[in-house]
Amino acid sequence: MRGGALNTEIAAIAERALLVAHGSITVAFQDGKIVSMEVTEKIRFSNGIAEGFSPVGKDVDSEQLAKKLAKLFRSLVYGKIVLFIKNGKIIQYSRQEQYRLTDVGEGL
Repeated sequence: MRGGALNTEIAAIAERALLVAHGSITVAFQDGKIVSMEVTEKIRFSNGIAEGFSPVGKDVDSEQLAKKLAKLFRSLVYGKIVLFIKNGKIIQYSRQEQYRLTDVGEGL
């Protein structure tokens, strides 16, 4: 998983993540390439005031975040990674790997 296109995609994911106050970003991989990104944003209400309408990641460097994401994405060929965001920060991730069974004929 290397190359200019991948670096551009990871940079776009990092920049988008900085705009989410609460929610998640799901990144899907196929053949070691990013094929899609799904963004789920949540609006939280606190004392009748909606939170989450403005960018919150202003103090985070998108290049630094992109480097961390590149390490996280490095070895995934098939599957997805979900980044969970709370208060404008990625607080955890979930990684689901899938494997293609190409050498067993019609499958299991």
